[in-house]
Amino acid sequence: MQYNIYTKIYSINIKGITFKIRMIVIKNVNQKI
Repeated sequence: MQYNIYTKIYSINIKGITFKIRMIVIKNVNQKI
């Protein structure tokens, strides 16, 4: 039970981090153009 909860939280954190990185990359690309 606990293992599943930790893996879910971990996957959610990874998705959040990748989303933040995408937003930063999009902002940088928009500034260059």
